[in-house]
Amino acid sequence: MVAALGRLSADDLSLLAGLHRPGTTCVALIAPQPIGPAGAAEAAETSSATLLRSGGWDVVQARAGETFDRTWARVGPERGGGVAAPTLDPAGRTTAGDAR
Repeated sequence: MVAALGRLSADDLSLLAGLHRPGTTCVALIAPQPIGPAGAAEAAETSSATLLRSGGWDVVQARAGETFDRTWARVGPERGGGVAAPTLDPAGRTTAGDAR
């Protein structure tokens, strides 16, 4: 499972973290959070990543201005090495690649 995420509530993160099962691969790509109070965005991203990792997810935090392809290239080799990034059509539907 691949999830591209923005800001989520603690309840939503807990629900998502619980979807990982032994023998499955779950990858979360976390978008940078909007600028807010000093350190708040980084703390939210770190908290989200920690919760998902504790649930067995591989987590990659996107950098501001980074393209999807570059973020995907940073997915761990045990999870995504050599796997083509999915591509999306203008409506957001997957058109090619392997989303696992």
